[in-house]
Parts: sequence; C-alpha cells; structure tokens
Amino acid sequence: EGDHTIHISVLNENSEVIQARRTRVTLIDTTNTPMALERTEPVNGREGVDPNQAVTVYFNQVIDPALVTIIVKESVHGLDYDLSNQKARGFTQMMPPELVEVHRDMEPVTGGLFYGPGNRFVSFHAERVYAYDARVYVEVMYGDETLERFQFQIKPLPTLLTGNVTDQLGTGLA
Repeated sequence: EGDHTIHISVLNENSEVIQARRTRVTLIDTTNTPMALERTEPVNGREGVDPNQAVTVYFNQVIDPALVTIIVKESVHGLDYDLSNQKARGFTQMMPPELVEVHRDMEPVTGGLFYGPGNRFVSFHAERVYAYDARVYVEVMYGDETLERFQFQIKPLPTLLTGNVTDQLGTGLA
C-alpha cells in the first residue's frame, strides 16, 4: 500500500539502455474498501433490450460466490408470442407462433448464475425469455446487503409477416 515508482528499461544485446521509462503508481489495500458494483449490463433504465438478454453485474473486487444473490422480477401486460410449438422442430416443420395475452406483476424469474473468471462479475441467465415489452427489475445482494437495484425495458412486440411472392400473373415464385 502507498506510492511506488516503477522503472522500466529496454536493453540491447550488450545490456545498454535503449529506452527507459519511470512511472508512479499508488497501491490501495482493498480489504477496507466496501463491496460495490462498478457497472451493470443492461444499464439502469435501458429500453429496447432483447428478450433473451443476460443480466451481468461487475464488482469492484473479488467476490465470494456463496454470498451473491441476484433477484429478477418481471412485469408485463399485453401480447406475446407463444413459442412452445417451436421446440424440437426443424425449420420446415415449425408452425407459426400464436399471440397470447400475458399478465405478470413482479413475477419472480428463475434462472442460473454464471461466475466470470477471477470472480469479478456474475451473469444471471433466465430459464425462459422475457416477454416483449416487459419491465424487468433486478436487485443485487451481497450477503444480507443490497448493493444495487435497477430496471430495464424489453423491446416491443415485433410484427411477423407471412405471405407468398408471386409474379405479375399470380404464379408463386420459389
């Protein structure tokens, strides 16, 4: 801990100094630094987030994975695509998705945590995709302490079109 000077020298094959540089650095003992988040992905208030986006939080120091809790909740009222008929089918066998009404109020989202190398960041991966136009609320806890609360908005429901392409005589084109 404290101020230090680093000397760096580049030597040639005769051990003569070709270039030298000196820089000052300050070392800080992080054992007394409180645990905090440096940033989140998505950022607080972001709109237009993809429905399958992972939530990633970056810490200011190495964490104990056993102490990290990420609570994710979702609120949405509107239409969404039911993709249950899309699973385990090839592209040519897929049926068009159906629109269904979705109503969720602060519904807990289940998922798993992925701990990054060095235990400096954690990603939450939801077991299902978020509903279109949902508001997602995230609380990050370390032990019993809440470090951060933030929210983001999933992008609106896209419009899917189906149809045929024909020539001027109405003959279908491949």
